[in-house]
Amino acid sequence: MITYGRKSIALDQVEWVSYSSTQVAQKRFMFPTFYDNTWDFRVGRYPYHGGPKVAVSFSKGGRRAEQPQEWTFLVNLARQYLEPRLLNELVTQVRRGETVTVGGSVKVSSEGIACAKPRSSLPWAAINPAFPHNGMIWTHQTGVEKPVLTVPLSHPNAALIPDLFAALRS
Repeated sequence: MITYGRKSIALDQVEWVSYSSTQVAQKRFMFPTFYDNTWDFRVGRYPYHGGPKVAVSFSKGGRRAEQPQEWTFLVNLARQYLEPRLLNELVTQVRRGETVTVGGSVKVSSEGIACAKPRSSLPWAAINPAFPHNGMIWTHQTGVEKPVLTVPLSHPNAALIPDLFAALRS
């Protein structure tokens, strides 16, 4: 069970996970640059907007602020207990012929992926392995240097995209 404030959700009821860390630098005229660091962790059930969820945010100033131990614990909990189950469920659904949505807008089917923004549709043979980079999941089309998709890790189940794509490409 994950509980924060008055909100709680059982681990076996979680349908999506989302976590991210950001650092924003505010440059001010004649003053030192101020750094604002934010760490967000969310788990919940669909629908993503309006469904039950638990959201935890941490913030700290400073150029080299260390991530909070609580955030690290929650992310590790999600990676160890939630993501393997969610990944297995998504792979099973796609292999049954269903289309699933990950990262908020990426439609995944047995034929490949499709996304409305940016408008793209690719078969599995044309997709290189997805990977995390600067808080995003990058997906490249074979032979193209610029990523065809970039999905923020803050989007629901975005962290599952590399393993999901790898499982379905094999």
